[in-house]
Amino acid sequence: MSVTLGGIAAGSAALAAMHPRKLNPQLQRELLDQQRELISQQRELLDHLRSQHRHARLIAQQQLQLDLLEKVLRDPSLAAVFDLHEGEASAERRRQYLVANAMYTNALLAWRIETITKEGFLGYVRGMLQNPVFREYWDATRKQRLTLDDSDEARMGREVDELAEQLDESESDEWWVVGRPAV
Repeated sequence: MSVTLGGIAAGSAALAAMHPRKLNPQLQRELLDQQRELISQQRELLDHLRSQHRHARLIAQQQLQLDLLEKVLRDPSLAAVFDLHEGEASAERRRQYLVANAMYTNALLAWRIETITKEGFLGYVRGMLQNPVFREYWDATRKQRLTLDDSDEARMGREVDELAEQLDESESDEWWVVGRPAV
C-alpha cells in the first residue's frame, strides 16, 4: 500500500472528526500505522534537510577559503600571514603550502559532503603525500592539527598522519597500495 503525505493528512483529518468509539479497531490500527509512517517520513526529511544545510555551510566555508587563497596568490606579501609554527619558510614556499592546504581541504570537503568515499579521500591523499612540497606542508602543520578538537577534520588528519607513517615505513615502491585495509 503506497502511503502519501497528502493522503495521510486528509485521512487523519477526516478520521479525527469522527468520534473514536465509532471507528472499528481495524480502521484505528490502519490510521495509527499511517500516522507512524508519516512521522517516520517527516523524520527522514528533517534529517536530510539538516544534512543538506550542513553541506551548504561547509561549501560556503570552502568558498571563503578559496577567496582568501586567491587574494594571497594575487599579492604574495599576504602569504606572510600563514603561520606555520615550525620556523621560517620563504614567501614562495608559504604560497605553495597554501595551495597544498587548499588541495587537502578541497578533498576533505568532498568527503564531508559525501561526494567521495573515505577510501577515495585517502587514495587521493596517498597520491598527494608523494609530492615533496605537500609532504613538507603536512609535516610543518603537524602541531596545528594536534590542536583540533575531536572533529571530522581532526579524525581524518590523524588517519592521514598514520598513512604518511605507513608510507615512510614501507619498503614497497608501490605507494598506491600502502595503507589499504586488508580485504
